[in-house]
Amino acid sequence: MKNDIKRLAKLAAVAALALAMTAALAACTSTTELAPIGSPSPSPSALEPLPSASPSALPGTSPLASPGSQPLATDQPAAPTLSNQESAALAGQCDARISQISEVESSVTVVLGDTSLTGVKFVPAYKGALTSRISDVISGSVRAVSPSVATVKITDDPDIADRISALRDKQKDGGSSSEIRGEFDSINSAIK
Repeated sequence: MKNDIKRLAKLAAVAALALAMTAALAACTSTTELAPIGSPSPSPSALEPLPSASPSALPGTSPLASPGSQPLATDQPAAPTLSNQESAALAGQCDARISQISEVESSVTVVLGDTSLTGVKFVPAYKGALTSRISDVISGSVRAVSPSVATVKITDDPDIADRISALRDKQKDGGSSSEIRGEFDSINSAIK
């Protein structure tokens, strides 16, 4: 009887720990903030390393809590330099992953550097709009394929999705980098 109570107490503790870890993970993924439109990512050389703890630190203060501290450049993978065709292939992989989301009928994605643009069309049975929950799932799908993508812009506007599709076709066909960049920036600013 005593062993059964101990076993039940251990199982309850493990269950509570699992629940706490699940809640912590959910909190981490649900509070992800997207970078503002048009804000450039700092170059790795512009990032300041966190100060190290030193014996000269004042008692009661943390040398790691300085207001100018920023994450280390190694916290996020650097965006790879890809050809237009490689970017289009990567975007195709993102769309394959996004297509597994039950509300999404189809999607079209363009990846350029550390930013992706995705246009989605919902299944007819889904009567809702682009919610933050669906946006988070789509962003997670893109980042699962390409962890170096820092900014994921999503739209359900069919006209903008058509522009994204046309841009992806230009990427596949090896269009000029300046032409693709110009259209990419234009679409990026059009997505609200």
